[in-house]
Formats: sequence, structure tokens, C-alpha cells
Amino acid sequence: MQDAKNEKNLGNLKFKENDYIQAIKHYSNAISLYPIDPSFFLNRAMAYSKEKNWYDTKEDCERALNLDPKYIKALLLMGKAKILLGRDEFDGTSLIEEGINLILKAKTLCIGQKKEVFESDLENALLIGRKILWYKEYEINHYHNSFAINVIKSWINQDKQSPIEEKKLLVAQTDKILKDDLPMKSKIPEYLLCENSKEIMTDPVITSEGHTYDKDELEKFISINGYKDPVTGNQIDKNLIIKNINILQCLEDFIQLNPWSYKYKTSENYNNIDF
Repeated sequence: MQDAKNEKNLGNLKFKENDYIQAIKHYSNAISLYPIDPSFFLNRAMAYSKEKNWYDTKEDCERALNLDPKYIKALLLMGKAKILLGRDEFDGTSLIEEGINLILKAKTLCIGQKKEVFESDLENALLIGRKILWYKEYEINHYHNSFAINVIKSWINQDKQSPIEEKKLLVAQTDKILKDDLPMKSKIPEYLLCENSKEIMTDPVITSEGHTYDKDELEKFISINGYKDPVTGNQIDKNLIIKNINILQCLEDFIQLNPWSYKYKTSENYNNIDF
């Protein structure tokens, strides 16, 4: 057992050095010496995840869960791995849903085990998972809609009796169908956008000047400019920077109805969305 722990410690050192290939080798040695410790499999899974090897990440998490079915960290990481595997498959909806369900299970266990320390990570993973699921369903629907619309366009072009202007109008209307469901910043209510970055907020706070910002964005501004309000430039009291509960509730309601909007960035690429 001690030799296995030594190998795990060596793996941890390599992990901290970002040498994930060597870390995997040491964790594998630990597993060979003592294959009934779930943490050895989770450590190797974490190293695989840093290499973006989602399949082996999933497999090692599954092995860890076979040894400890209530292992919250393994459930969370396996959920993430399944979601990202599903993201990269054309018809990966089922995998993504399985991943979301694993994270929900971890969240339930977190409450039961009173491990509040994981709650923020689990909630973030859940919202990103639902966002990826939305994009996947959109991708599949868009593919099928595009095929159908191309058939309709073909029929329109083959129509020899209708006036040209009428045919152009019909083509424009079919193109509009594909654009209407696109996620875009203009669909996000302005009051949910940070007044400094103009991006959707995740943790809205209000200053003594009455302006609302995303907490991280405001902290970045303060670290450079001191305790000033980004909009007015006036000094603000750090003790009066408080969570904007009303906006937070509106934000949560909007994201629930529009999963794509969580941490939405104008230039984001669905295939690069990660945890």
C-alpha cells in the first residue's frame, strides 16, 4: 500500500508541474500496486481530462464509482466527460443528458453529505451542461431544417409560373426561419448585461452609485482603477457593494428559459465550450 501511495504522490507532483503524461504513468503504477483505491482512478481521470482525453476520463471515473458509488468528484468529472463526448458527436444528445444526470446526482449527494464546498462547481457544471445540450439540439434541428428548406427552395426555383419577385420573397422568408433561432446578444435584456463589459452577468452586484456590474468584471476594474464606479467615475464604498438580488432572480429565470445565454459571449464557438 505504501508503494502505491508513493506512486500517487509522484503523480501529484507531475500533475502540479503540468506534466500530465508522466502523472498518468505514476497513477497507473499506483493502480497496479493497489487497484481498490477509488482516488487513484480519479487522479488518473483528472490527468486524462487535462489532456482532453474524455473517453479515458470517463472510463476511469466509472472505475472509481464502481469502488465508491457516492464519490462526488468522480460523478462530477464523469458528467463533464460525457457532456464533452456528446458535444463532439453529431447525435450526442443522449450522452449529454447522461452527463447532466450524473451532475444532478452529485448535487443531491452533496446536499446529503453536507459538502457545500462543491455546490458552486456543480451548479456551474450543470448550467454549462444544459447550455451544451441546447446547442446540440439546435445543431441537429438546424441540420434537418436546412435540408427541408433546401428542398423548398428547389421547388420554388423550379416553379415557372410564379413571378420572380414573389419567388425571391419566399426564398428570403425561408432563410429567415434558419436565422430566427440563433443565439444572439440582442435577445438578452439590457438590464442583464454588465454596465461595464456589456456581456451577460453571472453574479450581479450593485454599487453605492446605483449601477449594476458582474462581480468579476467590477473586481477587475477596481484592481486597476481603485474603488471607483466604472460608469460615473465617482468613489464608491467597498462595504456598499452588494449582490443585486432582483437582477439575480431575473437572470436565473432568463437562463432557465434560454440555456445558451449562460456566460454567453458574442464571439463564442459552441465546439469550444468547456468547463
